[in-house]
Amino acid sequence: RNLLHPPVRRLFVGYLSIEVVGYVWDQCMIASGVDLLPWFCAGLLLLNRSGLLQCQTVSAVEHWLVNHSSKLKIRQFQNLMDGRFRKELQEKLDKKFSKSFEPVVDSLTGPLPPWEEWFTKRSKRNLVVGAIRFIASGHGFSD
Repeated sequence: RNLLHPPVRRLFVGYLSIEVVGYVWDQCMIASGVDLLPWFCAGLLLLNRSGLLQCQTVSAVEHWLVNHSSKLKIRQFQNLMDGRFRKELQEKLDKKFSKSFEPVVDSLTGPLPPWEEWFTKRSKRNLVVGAIRFIASGHGFSD
C-alpha cells in the first residue's frame, strides 16, 4: 500500500493547511513541466519525521499524516526545499527553462527584482521569467 497515494491523489487537500496547499500548487504551476510532487512528498515525510518514527503500524503512519501535517507551515517547506533540494531543483528548472533563475523556493535575504526591467524588455519570455523570479523569491507569500 502506498502511503502517499491519498495525499497526492487529493493534491494535499485535507492533509496540509489551505495556505500550504496554495503554496504547493503555486510552485507546481510556476514550474509547469517539472514534476515537483516527489519533492513535496519527500518534504511531507521529512517534516513529519519525528512523529512518523514513533509509529508502529501503517495505520498509525496514515493517522499521523492526516492529523499532524496540517500544522506544517509554508516557511518549513520553503526552508526544506532550499536546504535539501535546491541543487537538484535548480538543475531541473535550468534544463526546462534553458536559463538560470532562482529556484522555486523562498529566499530569506534576496532583494526584490528590478521592476523597471519587467516593463522595458520587449520579450514576453522576459516578462514571464521576471514574474517567476518574483514569485520564486517568496515575496508576496506569507505564512
